[in-house]
Amino acid sequence: MAAIIETTWAKTKAAEPVGAYTPTLVDADKATADFRIIDVTCRLKRIVWRDGTQQDVTAAELRKLETQHTWACDF
Repeated sequence: MAAIIETTWAKTKAAEPVGAYTPTLVDADKATADFRIIDVTCRLKRIVWRDGTQQDVTAAELRKLETQHTWACDF
């Protein structure tokens, strides 16, 4: 015989209305970074430069770029 489970939902706060997004400090960091890291799942890591060009780099190249430029994670 299956057990019957009862739950109660309590609304704690209202969700932000659709289209009313307020930029955060994370958004500002991403906008001002020289490059953003967008993928680290493979041997080559993918970054996007501020001008929109994408580049695949090794972990060693990424570490070097991180010391020379401002950067942010975008995932």
